[in-house]
Amino acid sequence: MLNNYFISRDAIGFLQHYLEVCGKAESAQKKLLNQITQRQYMSYELWWQTLEDLAVALDEPCLGLEVGKQVTVAQCGILGYLFRTSRDALEALHCFKRFERLIYAGSHVRTEMTEDTLTLMWDPDYGYSSQLSDELLLAAMVNVMREIMAPHHFHATNIQFTQALPANSVQRYADFFQCDVQQTQSCLRISFPLLQLEKSIPQGDAQLHLLLDQQAQAQLSRLPADDTFLEGLRETMLRALHEGRPEADFVARQLGMSARSLHRHLKQRGMLYRDTLRNLRQDMAQVYLRDDKLTLAEVALLLGYAEQSVFNRAFKYWFDVSPAQWRKQNYH
Repeated sequence: MLNNYFISRDAIGFLQHYLEVCGKAESAQKKLLNQITQRQYMSYELWWQTLEDLAVALDEPCLGLEVGKQVTVAQCGILGYLFRTSRDALEALHCFKRFERLIYAGSHVRTEMTEDTLTLMWDPDYGYSSQLSDELLLAAMVNVMREIMAPHHFHATNIQFTQALPANSVQRYADFFQCDVQQTQSCLRISFPLLQLEKSIPQGDAQLHLLLDQQAQAQLSRLPADDTFLEGLRETMLRALHEGRPEADFVARQLGMSARSLHRHLKQRGMLYRDTLRNLRQDMAQVYLRDDKLTLAEVALLLGYAEQSVFNRAFKYWFDVSPAQWRKQNYH
């Protein structure tokens, strides 16, 4: 199911920017969004509900469209700047296909090319997304492409949504996308004319683009696996470590499942609990050692070790240096 996958909290930035543009930077809605951004990732369910609640609060049934109209390169992080430095719009869309997981996971975009058209589509392999989410995605994409292609004209040739559009609003979508807009179709699609995509981007920069591409690949490699189960497991394991209870039985109970179910979930992902625990400890050991206010004994306790000597031996085995040496080499 799509809700097993995650959306980056960066997507909330689109909504925060929209409220600022609308003069609602101090509204209750903005404060709620600020709370959500404390999470590194969020489920689709939370994303959909946040969009729906905001649409109701603002009395804007086409909220996704209106938010997308305000999305710029600056709001899209490294993906936006990869767009701007691309050679042409075709290369920019190729970057989106490669790095869309930096914003959200789930149904991955695929492309189809004819003699004169490129189509991006999202098959509902994991279920359908909401209309507000889909229209925000496509409107943001078109708006960013118009920004980087200026002064060249940029428009889509066809849009297909899977959900019904708000009543009497089809023309609003057609006016923005400047093309035919269909609803209740089998999959989400957007098409562009190839002649338009082959025009050079005025701020294209091959050398900077290569550097940004490398940064994007590094960010991609650090993302959690696509589903929220592993993100929830990581958070639960961290709390368990702080309580000195790293064993699988305890973590499983905190997740509301049996240890057998926990191991089965991990096995389905080609993972073992002991390896997951070791990797988490390795990652967090480096995080904690960066904090000079934490003593080595406190770091050991945060990682779930009853004795510092056990932590020291484990760390030396992982990194071939003691925790004290690692801290001195890296941060002194």
